[in-house]
Amino acid sequence: MSHYCKVLEIPVDEVPNRINEIPKDKPVGIFCSGGIRATIIFTYLVGMGYTDVKILDGGYACLMPAIMPGKIYKKMTK
Repeated sequence: MSHYCKVLEIPVDEVPNRINEIPKDKPVGIFCSGGIRATIIFTYLVGMGYTDVKILDGGYACLMPAIMPGKIYKKMTK
């Protein structure tokens, strides 16, 4: 079984204006190259009422091997 994950690329400074694109009823995984921007957005989304938000540790280096059907979803649900 494969999973479909919608991927949004939203720069940090655009998140407040584009928050309506981020679903509240689905898991949201956040990542960046160093983790600082991901932490900022995590805090912002939780403050805006999002309850299923996770930071994907390791940035791009850890994410790249995981980009195969279903693997990103599994990482987000841990």
